[in-house]
Amino acid sequence: MPVHAVKKGVLRLNDVDSLISIPSKEGKENISPRRGDYYNSMQLPSLTTKQTEILLLLYRYRFLTSTQIQQFLHHKNNTRISLWLKDLYDKKILSRIYSKTIGEINKPAIYYLGLKGRAHLLENKNCLPELLNRVYREKTSSKTFQNHWIFVADLYFHYQKATNEEKATFQFFTQTDLADFAYAPLSLPDAFITVTESTKTTKRYFVEVFDENARRDDIRACIASYCKYFRGKYWQDHYTFPFPKILLICSNDNTKEYLSRFIPTTLEKEEIDLEFFLALKSDIQKRGIQVDTWEMI
Repeated sequence: MPVHAVKKGVLRLNDVDSLISIPSKEGKENISPRRGDYYNSMQLPSLTTKQTEILLLLYRYRFLTSTQIQQFLHHKNNTRISLWLKDLYDKKILSRIYSKTIGEINKPAIYYLGLKGRAHLLENKNCLPELLNRVYREKTSSKTFQNHWIFVADLYFHYQKATNEEKATFQFFTQTDLADFAYAPLSLPDAFITVTESTKTTKRYFVEVFDENARRDDIRACIASYCKYFRGKYWQDHYTFPFPKILLICSNDNTKEYLSRFIPTTLEKEEIDLEFFLALKSDIQKRGIQVDTWEMI
């Protein structure tokens, strides 16, 4: 069955108090037991509120640059952010990717959770232990993988800017945010976005980002997964609002052209009415989210 099992109840997309924690239908949290916690509270260094915020951001987005962290915290003083990050890195709460070689030294450092960061968040009721276990693999991840999640974070800022200009509001759920919600696709999207316009009309989007090295088999599997999810009526049977539009962000023209041919053929074969939209990653990076960013298939 291509949906996630219920752990915290149905996702309330129009009444979100926090993008990290959403209460269950009964108003209770059903949190799995903590596993593999090798540090007790006496052994872990204490954190400021802002440092804990940084940990939660990295839990949600996995990889962030120092510049992105500063943007998320709405902090104008980059010196203070640098001190917080250095303190977390020195205490092995965060891990860091940074090069002093020519051509790289001026690029912002990339941060991700360290082992002690995982231990801190095991005590946070909003974090899933099974997702925190990713920290053991993050340090061996590829540059493509790291850039994938950095772009997802950039996408948040692009939507923030676009909705501000249109006097709209938006909610941005990362793949991590969606991991514990009922009736989400089993193959979780990279992001789920809701945009509420000034007319109070809310539009909803699943977002997928295809990297430069995306294989055709994986691309086809992604489209097939949405078709199966739609045909199973998991969304339709549990939510009163329309099925979300699906936004596909391509890292090159070849992938975009392939999808523009493959999707219509697939929809005709499946005899289903799904709305897919295509965009180029480079265009979003250059211009942000514009009216003509998305091409409907």
